[in-house]
Amino acid sequence: MRWIHGRIYTVEDGVLSDGYLETEGGVIKAVGPMDEITPSLGDVDLEGACILPGLVDAHTSLGLKEDSMRREGNDWNEHGWIIGTELRAADGFNPQDRAVRYALEGGITTVAVAPGNENLIGGQVALARLCVSSPGEMIADPFCALKMSLGEQAKGNGVPPCTRMAIGAMLRQCLRDGGQDAAVKAVLQRKKPVFIHANRCDDIAFAVRLSWEFGFRCVIVHGADALLAADLLRESDIPVLAGSILLTPDSYETRNMDMDLPAGLERAGVRFALTTDHHLSPIQSLSVAAALAVRDGLREDRALEAVTLEPAKLLGVDGWIGSLRAGKDADFVIWSGSPFSYRSRVQKVFIRGKLEAEF
Repeated sequence: MRWIHGRIYTVEDGVLSDGYLETEGGVIKAVGPMDEITPSLGDVDLEGACILPGLVDAHTSLGLKEDSMRREGNDWNEHGWIIGTELRAADGFNPQDRAVRYALEGGITTVAVAPGNENLIGGQVALARLCVSSPGEMIADPFCALKMSLGEQAKGNGVPPCTRMAIGAMLRQCLRDGGQDAAVKAVLQRKKPVFIHANRCDDIAFAVRLSWEFGFRCVIVHGADALLAADLLRESDIPVLAGSILLTPDSYETRNMDMDLPAGLERAGVRFALTTDHHLSPIQSLSVAAALAVRDGLREDRALEAVTLEPAKLLGVDGWIGSLRAGKDADFVIWSGSPFSYRSRVQKVFIRGKLEAEF
């Protein structure tokens, strides 16, 4: 199948103002400018519409904290566990959560589904491809990262740990004693990253020190104070999964979460991606967050990377998705116009070359 006369945002190779995209067998066969090809009868003429890679949100509770549900659809935090290394978000994931449809409306094709923040180790993060035509196949990887939490949500829930000292001691003990735990072993062998919920500067610094001490790969999730720890993050090459920048700060720890955080991280040389942190902000607003980051100083190309290729890298799937390049999976979205314009709408969503949604 070939789509022609589109404005193609390849991410890795710039923007083609008048280009084509060809797929075969669920994979991208070719991408290039129109002057490389001769149009044929079977081509789909986009008439200037935009093609983007499917967006990637690397930290959500999609299908785990379900839209419009209360207790019956809330599988986000397991309050009976402090150290939940064997808890799997995949086991609580409901592919029929109606927010899956909202994600597709926002041009999102891949998400990470993460446990909540109230346990020191919330559990194993799952990778989901939003192929609604095959809901039983949405979970692409039941364990793509391990989720840890620091700060106010990890302490003060009426049970230990009640201090940051205890948080540190308990996490160190778990990592020291984790040789027989499959999830901890994968982390210590650097096969899987650790996503660490941390907002306050000292919590971010502790997360970095812990990663040094035990040698695991670390991603800071949220990172409201990340600019205060920018030198440490840059020198340690530890990325930040920033957001949601759309939320009003509701605590002391999140007071520095602002729409100019992505631009500040870019200036500081800190790697970052953007997240909606759904369910806390609407999952379909990921492109809106990128657009607002552009308004507050981030370059458009970096904003697009922050919702496509960079989160794919954090999840270890950038070899399949995150950009439009020959050999990658044919996960792409047709937009009516620029993804940074409030007038633009998602028209069609393809995953592995198959039409999954049309609006």
